[in-house]
Amino acid sequence: MAAIRKMTPAERVRRWEQFNEALAEMETDALRTKFPDLNDRQLFLHRMRQRYGADLSSKVWPEISNLVA
Repeated sequence: MAAIRKMTPAERVRRWEQFNEALAEMETDALRTKFPDLNDRQLFLHRMRQRYGADLSSKVWPEISNLVA
């Protein structure tokens, strides 16, 4: 925690962005393993459904309801 306190706000935001990018990559890799035939858009939609739930994500991305599994 001391290291985080020493960071400037810009550094904290940059680290948060890096963490989120790494998390998105790990989520996508896991989905790609589970569904190897999906294209990038379908993987994105699966990730959004996992992250935000089927109800909310289908309001933003209606094509989510067409996804398998």
